[in-house]
Amino acid sequence: MQGLQTLEVLPSQLVAAAQALVVPVMTDDEQSRLERFVRLRPPSFSGAESEDAQGFLDKCQWILHTVGILETSGVSFTTFHIFGVAFRWWEAYERRRPVDAASLTWQEFSVFFLEKFMLQSHREELRRKLEQFQQDGMSVTQYKMRFSELARHAVWLVPTNRERIMRFIDGLTY
Repeated sequence: MQGLQTLEVLPSQLVAAAQALVVPVMTDDEQSRLERFVRLRPPSFSGAESEDAQGFLDKCQWILHTVGILETSGVSFTTFHIFGVAFRWWEAYERRRPVDAASLTWQEFSVFFLEKFMLQSHREELRRKLEQFQQDGMSVTQYKMRFSELARHAVWLVPTNRERIMRFIDGLTY
């Protein structure tokens, strides 16, 4: 028959199409938690350069922690509040991820998110500041507050409590 074309479909295309069709079903408990999260008015994020990626994560983390769902639902609920470029980035990540892969922890998501939406030059500047940060003439309380502010913006440098504590101790002057 003329005009009839055969289409070749690669297995990877079938997997991607199937993954796009899979919509997870929420339990009543999860639905209730999502409603509590939304009532606290989490911010939205589009991925525009002018947006504060760290501020977005911090606000979502605060709300999720307050509701008591940071580790159980934090990533999925936060990704409900991204759109535009950020949504396309997340959608592409989800499609590439194996179906049976473990969900990202909040810490893993935060690092991954900031690597994408915080300018490399800004991350490098924060890295330098944190690595060179010393107590000098500050009280321990002042040092702790400033250190916490720097570390908050450099989660990829001190991703665990152990690393954060070690970096904190390294900056103390006796």
